[in-house]
Amino acid sequence: MDNNKSLSLNVTQDLIVTDPALKNMIQYVNIGKYNDAIKWIQNKSKEEEQVVSRSEKFDAYPADGAVAFHEVLRRVYGWIEQLPIPGFWGDKPPQMLVVEVAPGVHREIPWGRIAVPNIDGEMHLGAVNEHGVWKFQITGTVKKKHVHLVNGLCEQTRQHLREHSIYRGQPVKLEWVEEDATMFTPGSEGFDTPRFMPPTGLWKGDLVLPRFTYEEINATIFSLIENSNRARVMGVPTKRLVLAAGPYGTGKTLTATITAELCRKHKRTFIYLRDVEHLADAIYFAQHYAPACVFAEDIDRVKDVDAIDKISNTIDGVDTKQMDVLFILTTNHVDQIPKKFLRSGRSDMIIEFTPPDAEAAGRLIMKYSEGTRDDTVTIEDAVEIGADLASVAMIPASIREVVERSKLFALAYDRHFISKVDLERAAHGVKKQCEMLNEKRPATLPAHLEEVGTIVRNVNSKNAVARN
Repeated sequence: MDNNKSLSLNVTQDLIVTDPALKNMIQYVNIGKYNDAIKWIQNKSKEEEQVVSRSEKFDAYPADGAVAFHEVLRRVYGWIEQLPIPGFWGDKPPQMLVVEVAPGVHREIPWGRIAVPNIDGEMHLGAVNEHGVWKFQITGTVKKKHVHLVNGLCEQTRQHLREHSIYRGQPVKLEWVEEDATMFTPGSEGFDTPRFMPPTGLWKGDLVLPRFTYEEINATIFSLIENSNRARVMGVPTKRLVLAAGPYGTGKTLTATITAELCRKHKRTFIYLRDVEHLADAIYFAQHYAPACVFAEDIDRVKDVDAIDKISNTIDGVDTKQMDVLFILTTNHVDQIPKKFLRSGRSDMIIEFTPPDAEAAGRLIMKYSEGTRDDTVTIEDAVEIGADLASVAMIPASIREVVERSKLFALAYDRHFISKVDLERAAHGVKKQCEMLNEKRPATLPAHLEEVGTIVRNVNSKNAVARN
């Protein structure tokens, strides 16, 4: 007996025991109460066989979490088993979730009930909406002895999301289709997976605007993305809201495309929102993947008072105060935006987008005619023609049409390249067409904006105007 006791003591000294219950068992052995130790082991074995439920939520969009968990399982076990879904009318086939993991690249990811090797029980992959935020959730119904294995898989999933998230630092489009959602979680509404924006190859030099409009965009949007670390050192707020206001076709959407490319280059998540009424949802998505940029078009479409309140409260809420998110909202009808939204949202800058002035119109002519114009056509010639086009507030799409028509004139006179005369003839025709249509454009900056304390630039002047 003494020898057994001596042996047990030696074993105990070689172990670092942190479990209080296990320490009690060892004490039983050390003092010779073997029956008590055996009883403890039997009770512990019975306890370990009990089935318990374990649930973990992740700060990641459901599709992103599902991909990360699948990668962890594939790395650890090599395979998993999907289970049918029990139903009143019989079991349903296992679920598969189709997720776009890169532009144009889709993968089928297990979803719903699964069985994991070496773990007694089952796990359920799903989504939970927590205070308006969609999150990935794993629920395990397993034997207690295997809870630590579930915890280990969850921790590896979190690590994978930190290092290999499919959305972080990428440009994506968010669009919700309420009537036909792509996924459903039992007992909750459906949600759609984001779509990646493919590279366009566009850069800042492709954005041709009146010079002072471009300078505002470069300072307020592009520079913040390119110099975010220096901006923090200088005390520039990491959360900013910019309103891009102006009529149709003046470059707001092109600005979004170029901003997306800058975000891709500088590892900032870019979120393009089709339906501005889901702006609050996009903001919650941005919380997962900040630093981010949220671009939403046509904020003036939101007419419902409750929807305006939800958007305003989300942008200006306590949870978003320290977010590193640049908000860019556009409008074609700034006069229709409620004053309440502008005040609550605390717009940091309103940038006025106008049709090209003479210089911008000239640069557009040179850009659109590159490779097809005669060498004798100069930038001065283009600006001269551009001044005529600017007099009718011609938008870039119409200026492109001027260049395309000038090609027809060149063909008609058996020339291979566009001449200044061809451009003048085409400009005269397109200008007359614009005058006949006599399109009425909305005022871009109505007087009521003077009440909201924002900074506005007058692009027709070299001086900045502060309206307070």
